Amino acid sequence: MLPTRFPEDPVFQTLFQRVRDHFLPATDEMLSLWRGHRVFSIDGSTSSTPDTPELQKTYGQPAGQKPGCGFPVATLVGLFRSGSGLLVDPLIAPLRTHEAAIAHLLFKHLKPNDVLVGDRAFSSYVLVVLLQQRGVHAVMRLHQRRKTDFRRGRYLGVRDRLVRWTKPARRPAWMDEEMFDSLPAEMTLRQVEYQVQENGYRSQKVVLVTTLTDAEKYPKQELASLYGDRWQVETCFRHLKQTMQMDALRCKTPDGVEKELWMFGIIYNLVRSVMVEAAQRQGVEPNRISFIDTLRWLMLRGPGEPLPVLLVNPYRPGRVQPRVVKRRPKQYSLMTKPRKEMMEAMTAWKR
Repeated sequence: MLPTRFPEDPVFQTLFQRVRDHFLPATDEMLSLWRGHRVFSIDGSTSSTPDTPELQKTYGQPAGQKPGCGFPVATLVGLFRSGSGLLVDPLIAPLRTHEAAIAHLLFKHLKPNDVLVGDRAFSSYVLVVLLQQRGVHAVMRLHQRRKTDFRRGRYLGVRDRLVRWTKPARRPAWMDEEMFDSLPAEMTLRQVEYQVQENGYRSQKVVLVTTLTDAEKYPKQELASLYGDRWQVETCFRHLKQTMQMDALRCKTPDGVEKELWMFGIIYNLVRSVMVEAAQRQGVEPNRISFIDTLRWLMLRGPGEPLPVLLVNPYRPGRVQPRVVKRRPKQYSLMTKPRKEMMEAMTAWKR
């Protein structure tokens, strides 16, 4: 008979690591380097879980929902290999955990000379220093709270300067005092600004901060293009949450939720590895191969069935879609009280 529960040892985590360690070097050989660097992207998202007391205690629910009227929500942070979309490692934490507070746990997968691309949430002094200590380069969008003044610093080009960041006075809550005291008092970074223009929209200014300080080797236009490709990490999370339906997890304990997350990661990486192989055979970029077409083939393939020609998505740069739902929801009222109280109110007339 099969056990009613999986063993407590990290079987699924080990299996995920073996799948990743098998396919990551293979995909690195197939992918071209960006100016001699491997590129990784980091981003965060969330997934809801069943409404059980244990999950409520572990993850917590949004502040706008009354107790017993919402679902616990887990914070997810993922490190992806740019170009292939391979998931290197996922992290799961309570809802109110800031993404930057746990991002450093993923840095162990990066090697010297790698480049990590991230959005504003990861543009902090501490995280950039930790990356530099590993010999890893950072390309981040400047945090909105940092002021930009292109009149200061060493001139490298139009809206392109070397600036000096100083160590923050306050230690992050997740870092111990000894580690914080060992950080350098200041560091020199490169700050560039460029404009993104889309037909029918206002031009938008984007300010990047990076440790790639050589303006001749890394032109501003190349950095802008590299950060523009960061949007693929949003597509990776979309495939996990929508295509694979990881948006709402189903297990009812924290241990089960973690195992479910590892299973999603295993299947996702299997799909990505097939996409890379298909892209090499068909002479296109891996991101052009249809994720859903690859997933369906893996689900329906027979033993020994060769890899067919998979669907290639058209290249449409700058294409956007509104984040809306076309199908109207059912006209039910929202739950504003715990279910037990609402049931008692409905049956009060019987008393």
